[in-house]
Amino acid sequence: MVRISEIATRVLGLITEQAFAEGAWEKLFATVLAPNRASARVLENNGYQLEGVLKHEVVKDGRIFDVLHYARHRT
Repeated sequence: MVRISEIATRVLGLITEQAFAEGAWEKLFATVLAPNRASARVLENNGYQLEGVLKHEVVKDGRIFDVLHYARHRT
């Protein structure tokens, strides 16, 4: 059985490659709440690199979270 994280990794890979192949994008980025390690791994598995951490950036359900900023460049 295929796990959701494997599907997400494949889909993000296809979307990323298509975006760069069309030539309109030099950089793609995504943000993730720090505790969401599964989403961070999906990004990392597709070559996205952590560019920074935004401290105490988001309030969700009454809790304050850091946000991880990931990006991948065409080259």
